[in-house]
Amino acid sequence: MIAQVIRLAPANSSDPPQVLDRDALKQLADDAVVWIDVSNPDEDEINWLADRFHVHPMAVRDIQHHRQRPKLDDYGTSVYVVLYAVGADEAKGPRRRVQMHELQFLLGKGHLVTIHWADIPAIEELTSRVRSGEMKSTISATRPFGLADLTYELCDAVVDGYFPALDALAEASEDIEEEMFSTRRSSATLQAIFLLKKDLFHVRKVVAPARDVMNIVLRRDHHQFSEEYLPYFQDLYDRTNRVIDGLDTYRDLLSSAMDTYLSFVSNDVNLTVKRMTALTAILMVDALIVGNYGMNFEYMPELHWPLGYVWALGLMVAASLGLWAVFRRIRWF
Repeated sequence: MIAQVIRLAPANSSDPPQVLDRDALKQLADDAVVWIDVSNPDEDEINWLADRFHVHPMAVRDIQHHRQRPKLDDYGTSVYVVLYAVGADEAKGPRRRVQMHELQFLLGKGHLVTIHWADIPAIEELTSRVRSGEMKSTISATRPFGLADLTYELCDAVVDGYFPALDALAEASEDIEEEMFSTRRSSATLQAIFLLKKDLFHVRKVVAPARDVMNIVLRRDHHQFSEEYLPYFQDLYDRTNRVIDGLDTYRDLLSSAMDTYLSFVSNDVNLTVKRMTALTAILMVDALIVGNYGMNFEYMPELHWPLGYVWALGLMVAASLGLWAVFRRIRWF
């Protein structure tokens, strides 16, 4: 559905933004400057947007079959962009996960259409700032706030959201490391490592193409963005690089953590095998003594000795204690 329609002031006006309803949108002139936010659109709304703003058929198909890879497609009169907003859930500890929500927007002459299928905090925050009229032009405080500024602010908000998600993944990685060196280590720890590596992989899959989107803006001459915006998109490009470097660092740390965990498991198995081997050796000596005195021979030492039973028990105890002391010395117990 069309969640909101905000009419921005023309370039030669300082009027505040106006919040419109859908009926008012239908009556707007073709040269009106509007921001339309669409949440979970149905087929009719997609077709209406395509007819109203002359959306390229390839962009329409991408909107209909969403879950696209982050990209920027330039269709001459309009630009179609896909980015992903990343956020962490409220849970704490090594089981903390991240969510990624697709954000598409169409930037054309006089209109910006944002399309998403989940609530995105960056959209809500930017909406409140635009409605309040506090937004100023990115490149000059004296210029009116326009669609290029709004598009940059959207990209900036999406990139800003990468850093809290990266911090959440870093905290989860640290929690896993603490759990590995504690008595709480279990098979669930290995599962947490795999899940966190999976989250890092998925986040990198959306951040790396987002960096390419910023790079495309820097390398091409887009009529939607003047040269004054290039340093700002260069900053976005550098920040996405920082996020990617952080993701790669924590991915390497998790790979080392997995190797360390498997070493711990192997060490625990070795300790258990050594203890069982030592216990088996002790019991084998006792079985040897019992088997020796249990042989069916008539003539053998201590066979008719009144203290033979006590002697056999004492011999088994002495042999067991002696072997236990030896294994204890070599740290098999």
